Amino acid sequence: MEATWERSIHLIHENGDWMSQLPENLWDVPLHNLSLPGSHDTMTYCLDKNSDISVNESKLLQLIDKFMPCIIHPIIMKWSITQVLNVSEQLDAGIRYLDFRIAHKPNDPSVKLYFVHMVYTTAVV
Repeated sequence: MEATWERSIHLIHENGDWMSQLPENLWDVPLHNLSLPGSHDTMTYCLDKNSDISVNESKLLQLIDKFMPCIIHPIIMKWSITQVLNVSEQLDAGIRYLDFRIAHKPNDPSVKLYFVHMVYTTAVV
């Protein structure tokens, strides 16, 4: 039997063309007057479990994570992950607003930018 969340993911893939099914009276309505489905922290499906906590988070949280990472880091990862679908899958599911939060890792000598939500992603901008 298929898991419930897997079934849900399968079903949402059927919504990718929802905008083509809008009633005719909405065809000329500007996008800023429509409510568009979006994803909060779009890139959190690929958070780096080995990443440091973002410097934007509280110093206390960073300090606790430094001394008790085996306790705090798993909790932070659970708080941080808001998406399980990648960007393509989100678009196929009908999402039309993407929330990208981008940051540079402070101790990273490269000029790479990463997506971030409490911790950094494995994906580079």
